[in-house]
Amino acid sequence: MPVTKDIEEREILKAVRDLRLAEQEILGESLRKKSERIRELEAEVRFLKDLLVQWQAAPRPQAQLSPRHGSVPRRWKIQT
Repeated sequence: MPVTKDIEEREILKAVRDLRLAEQEILGESLRKKSERIRELEAEVRFLKDLLVQWQAAPRPQAQLSPRHGSVPRRWKIQT
């Protein structure tokens, strides 16, 4: 019986080792995927920040004055 018990222990230890290696591989893969996703999101944030800066720097159209009201808005004219 001791031989059988020794073989069972070795098989159990091998199975445990295999499971630990598989677990490490799974964790490593998930960390790689997470890092890749973080890089993607950081690139998107940089793009959106650049787009916002460009949008803020773009010239805005000036308000058009209506010729029938004169050269300045009516509320700016001095009431006499």
